[in-house]
Amino acid sequence: MGPTALDTLNSLPDSQIMQSGADYLRQKGVDKLLGALLENVLRNKPDRPVQWMIDVLVNSTDVEQAVQAASQGGPQQTSMSLDRKNALMNVFNLLDKQGAGSIQISAFRDYASQHGTATLASSDVEQIFNNIDTGNNNMVTADDFLTYMDKATHSMDNGQFQETVSALLEV
Repeated sequence: MGPTALDTLNSLPDSQIMQSGADYLRQKGVDKLLGALLENVLRNKPDRPVQWMIDVLVNSTDVEQAVQAASQGGPQQTSMSLDRKNALMNVFNLLDKQGAGSIQISAFRDYASQHGTATLASSDVEQIFNNIDTGNNNMVTADDFLTYMDKATHSMDNGQFQETVSALLEV
């Protein structure tokens, strides 16, 4: 069997390819970005490192902004990724029918009774509400809700999380 067309290509030497690639990464700032991402993944040890890096990149308009975001610890205060936060905000907004930025106990009770938790006693529903209401002001803010749900869904894989959110969004 004779040489194939691939065998006859006059390819660049490996060292020239490596130098060309390194020049490109340096010119575009990707070397600094990857360094900042890796350094801060190791420093912050997010539970979902790939999602953390995606969140940094999605919320940045250019390489310099992404390097700065990564160097400052990333886009989130909790271990919750932005995709999970956005999904849970859809649930929060469903409960916050008036768009006030908070959920009252009455809206929480109505939601609980409509979603198959009719077997819970009123005192149980109030206890759950009070566990979510970290400000103890008889309202659940988006931050309260996200903090609680982060703890509640933290150990779920993405499939379990999506199933949970889908069930919570069923009306």
